[in-house]
Amino acid sequence: MCRQDIDECQLRIQFPELRDVYPCSSDGICKNRPGGYDCPCKPGMKGDGKAGTCTEKFPLVAKVIVGKLACVAPISE
Repeated sequence: MCRQDIDECQLRIQFPELRDVYPCSSDGICKNRPGGYDCPCKPGMKGDGKAGTCTEKFPLVAKVIVGKLACVAPISE
């Protein structure tokens, strides 16, 4: 006897009250798979979407530092 797969991601959309049962943060992407679902973080982020711990791979502070290093003042002649 084959078991029918439940699309947890679709259930989260149809029944918002089930979002606590099948968690996936707004920074995650719900992906159905046979027998369950995954919630990886969106591109450019790291962590666990199910646990709500997605954070930017390069926080703003790092971006600012990199930006300042790349934007060197022109040499005056």
